[in-house]
Amino acid sequence: APGSLARRRLPKGVGRRAATACRWYTVAHATASASSVVPCGKLAQPGWILGEVSVAAPSGGCGGHRSGCSTAWTRIVLLFKLDCWAGTSAIGSVLLVIGLFVIAALIYYYVKGEPELGTASGTKMRDVIEARIDNKNDAGTSPHFAHGLFGCFDNMGICLLSFCCTGIRWADTARLAGWLTFWVAIAVMCIVELGSLFGFLGFVIFISVGTYFRQQAREDFGIRSGGITVAEDCLSYTCCPCCAVAQEAQQYEDAWAVEHDVARRADVFIRTGAPVA
Repeated sequence: APGSLARRRLPKGVGRRAATACRWYTVAHATASASSVVPCGKLAQPGWILGEVSVAAPSGGCGGHRSGCSTAWTRIVLLFKLDCWAGTSAIGSVLLVIGLFVIAALIYYYVKGEPELGTASGTKMRDVIEARIDNKNDAGTSPHFAHGLFGCFDNMGICLLSFCCTGIRWADTARLAGWLTFWVAIAVMCIVELGSLFGFLGFVIFISVGTYFRQQAREDFGIRSGGITVAEDCLSYTCCPCCAVAQEAQQYEDAWAVEHDVARRADVFIRTGAPVA
């Protein structure tokens, strides 16, 4: 009768691919001459299909006849194929993003070139930068980075790159710090992007990597590290990742500008590939 619901098992040998995701389907008779097929289980979850699909009901209803319900079976199988296509499309989208990311990294790498030591102009500028980096307290440690977490506007070039191409800016900082080569760091960011195929996994990897190397930055410049600072760094990368990347970038760019010991060690690493203690 119109408006009633009837449950039917998929006939043996028909729509096997759909049956792997849904053993049962529901036929809702909207009118005496039409029905709506709504697959259950995986296919009915939001994001897998657009919603209810209307199909023409054969005269006499389904009644379990294989030939009478062929249109419905075909549509269910089609939905299953669309489900598979959606997964393939997601992978394709991520690979496209990675491809564009690598192209952008190539352009950045060759436009910027190799980093140079001692680029600070004038003695006064050099003194200002050195004082900002070596802000040691009586205990001989720096209480904070040379620039604040929200001091990204101190250098607009770094600010824009950190917000528009976070992975590339982080990779360059990794090179300036001597943590990783530029292309190894780019590969790490590509892995992070691949992790996005598994929900929040990519973001978790990014936070973990960012927090670990931010602790390394603290040790490089004698900034307090460990303990509560691990939670601070984790929150920085969770809530303000672009600002955290910009802050670290400014720290190391300043170090290279005044030929800080950290920059000298990193320079040896870049030129020889061998980490220097």
